[in-house]
Amino acid sequence: EPNVVFGNEDVGVIRSRRIINKYLRRIGKQANLNLSLDVHGFCYIPFKKFLIIIGVPEDDSEAVHFQTMVFDLEGTKGTTKVHKRIAAANLTQTNLGKLGSHLYMEGDEISLSMATPIKNLSYRGMADALEDFMETALQTNASLDEVR
Repeated sequence: EPNVVFGNEDVGVIRSRRIINKYLRRIGKQANLNLSLDVHGFCYIPFKKFLIIIGVPEDDSEAVHFQTMVFDLEGTKGTTKVHKRIAAANLTQTNLGKLGSHLYMEGDEISLSMATPIKNLSYRGMADALEDFMETALQTNASLDEVR
């Protein structure tokens, strides 16, 4: 079904963001956080040493996107840096976590991302996806931390 456009706003984007916003508010309530998407469709959740970004971007409003930097190689030196980079590169080839998160690298930043389709996504499904993503971020950070 083609999305109807009102002015500049895409109906599919509005619908998707409304659903995710509703779920984020429920998740936030349980965690004593005030969570909602900003005008660009993103929400930032501090979690331990991570900043989890949840978004429904305009160019892909069929899915809710999760993203976080899991490791920064900037302070790492010499062969350890090379080894961590290789370990991270090897991980980019695999599905991580239960729900298939992916690792990608930009310069010294190693980030984790995951996309979950919004169609038929329940509140429970959203909460499970976030939990799996956070767990995967912790595990990935710990395994890269161990590389010497």
